[in-house]
Amino acid sequence: MVSICYETVDTFTQDEIDKYCDGLEDTSQNFNEIANQASDLYKDTKDLIKNNAEHALVEKNAEQLLSINDPNNRIFYRNIGLLLIMKNYKDRGQFNELIRFSEGLNPDKLNKETFTFTIQKNGREQKVTKSSDREKYYLYLCKAFLKTNKFEECLLNAQNAKRTIPQDMIQNEQWFDYYIINSKSKINIQSNNGEELEKNLKEVENFLIKKRSFFIYTLKSEIEIAIKKYDHALISIVNGINTDIDFNINYKWELFYKAGEILDKLDDKKAIKHAQIAYLIRQEQEWSESNDLNALLEKLNAKPNNEKTSKILIEELKPYWKEIQENEILKDTGKINRFIANGNAGFIRTLKNGDIHFNKKAFKNNQQTELIEGLDVAITIIDTWDNKRNCASKTAINCSIINS
Repeated sequence: MVSICYETVDTFTQDEIDKYCDGLEDTSQNFNEIANQASDLYKDTKDLIKNNAEHALVEKNAEQLLSINDPNNRIFYRNIGLLLIMKNYKDRGQFNELIRFSEGLNPDKLNKETFTFTIQKNGREQKVTKSSDREKYYLYLCKAFLKTNKFEECLLNAQNAKRTIPQDMIQNEQWFDYYIINSKSKINIQSNNGEELEKNLKEVENFLIKKRSFFIYTLKSEIEIAIKKYDHALISIVNGINTDIDFNINYKWELFYKAGEILDKLDDKKAIKHAQIAYLIRQEQEWSESNDLNALLEKLNAKPNNEKTSKILIEELKPYWKEIQENEILKDTGKINRFIANGNAGFIRTLKNGDIHFNKKAFKNNQQTELIEGLDVAITIIDTWDNKRNCASKTAINCSIINS
């Protein structure tokens, strides 16, 4: 295999050329001509995408790259060219086309080593590591299979990525873990396997401790809806709406739609505003209409009249979401039991939840010097992940001294 991991490298040894030609069905083809053709197509395609050129031009290059006879994936520029095309289709949401072009690559032949280089940032040198070609291939393909509801294929490719990319080379392991958990859950939702879904729910809850993101809460709510835990699903959706606050709210439209569905099942009139937000977001973004969303709005007799924007409705619902979240916050009181880590952390013996770990920084600055064993404190308890023991745990935040 020609192990070339960056586009500035474009030379081959004679041995490499000979090995490549051995794999060609038509050995009359000139290797240098093929390699140069791939190089030109890649660079032209890269420029077209960068300059937002007409997509038909990108598609023309894509078909030519795919047609290059390279059964062993030995031509570097063809490989990265097809990866570029896959990424472009991912960004455009054309996932079936992404899958089609992935068939021109064999992931086992792609480079599995990361590429590290140095950039200048704020006047200082900084090392940047890029994912290997093999990892990019699996990342793009797993998303495409998930988006097209091909859950078995998504699961298989995510597992293959974790199996074939060395641990010290993989840059996006959490994403592959997410694709595995998501695919398993969707397969069990389709087969209505309640017992396995309960296991999936626990896996997702543990995953949320490591990575709190709205799309994880979305998955959690889908499992809870499937096992008819509607109250829990509503809490997951609200947490998802309020998580990643800087993330583009437009991509959360489905959470509002799901909230509308659940609140309708719970006979709560707030279903109307949630469904309307989902509709208005799609309308404001000039996205195509959703048949499922339209059916829900028709059932609720609540199609928006455009007097209010999605932003206005979101502001109106914020107090409601805040109330739901506050009702779920776990609070307790207790005494500082002992210190560890040179007094910078320790354990609080609570009235209801046993010994809870805390960090000194969880107290306000003016209280940190007053901490002693036996001191009465009030705390909020959250789930966290214990890296040393590799398991879920709990820790205290928003701590304060109780004045007697």
